[in-house]
Amino acid sequence: MTTIKNLQHHRGNQQHPGRTPGQDSRQDAPLKLDDLKQRAGTGRTADVDYLMDHLDTSLTFSRCKLIDYALSLVSADEGRDRVRHYLFNGSQIQRNYAALYFKRRGMSQVLDEAVRRGCIDSAQAYSR
Repeated sequence: MTTIKNLQHHRGNQQHPGRTPGQDSRQDAPLKLDDLKQRAGTGRTADVDYLMDHLDTSLTFSRCKLIDYALSLVSADEGRDRVRHYLFNGSQIQRNYAALYFKRRGMSQVLDEAVRRGCIDSAQAYSR
């Protein structure tokens, strides 16, 4: 017999492949500032991916600020290129934070391209 609880359980497994019921999600795990700073400092693609993977609509304000701060520390070319990838290919919230990253660095040509391609709107790109 199919119940609402069974449907919710089934849908939950589809949304989180490989996760068993009751297992903590990534959002439940504590973020440690030192770990985030170390990852941002490397500027490697995998580390930028780690930071961006924590950005989703269920993000709390404090977690959001930690990720935002960590992203601001990414300075290596590889990391900057990966942030650029998220500006054009990420989820809405990832594009927003990628836009902030480039706006804070005064890299308006990248933002201009993102606006032209419809990845972000002009308010995201140019508002202060």
